[in-house]
Amino acid sequence: MKLKLSVYPLALAAVWVLCLALIGSGTLLIAPANKAALDKARGDLLESQDKLAFARSAQKEDTKQRMHQQLENVRHSVNVFSCTAASESALIFQVGQMADMLKLNKFSSRFPDSLPEQTLDKTDRLGEGWLAIEFVADYLKTAAFINALERNEPVLFVESIQLHPSDDDPAVATV
Repeated sequence: MKLKLSVYPLALAAVWVLCLALIGSGTLLIAPANKAALDKARGDLLESQDKLAFARSAQKEDTKQRMHQQLENVRHSVNVFSCTAASESALIFQVGQMADMLKLNKFSSRFPDSLPEQTLDKTDRLGEGWLAIEFVADYLKTAAFINALERNEPVLFVESIQLHPSDDDPAVATV
């Protein structure tokens, strides 16, 4: 005896098989995305735990002292390489005092006629100041003056130097 199946149950079975296949393949495709979301959630949890541990340790006195020391170190580093715009004129006066202390002849300082190319990116918080200096001295005093400039706080950078030997005395140069 041969069993005769109708078209309706066969079509229904085919639709069910197709739906189950789509659900199974969709699950396989979504699983990596879920794993990535789970990994991100684990990372966020670890980061939150680290922040909590840091917050708890911030209550300790030695942590506060360490943070204050780091803050002072950063402030000192910033002050070594910068000065306020108001203290820029005092810095120029300080350069003149260094020259006077080394007894440099014919010392003069002025703002350059044309500024060299800016070394800092354009920003509202930082700027650069340029100063052209001329004097007459022997080579030992010239080296001592440049050394004093570069060891100053805030640091002064010597961008370029031009030495012209004197016609009268070969041991003296116009700088």
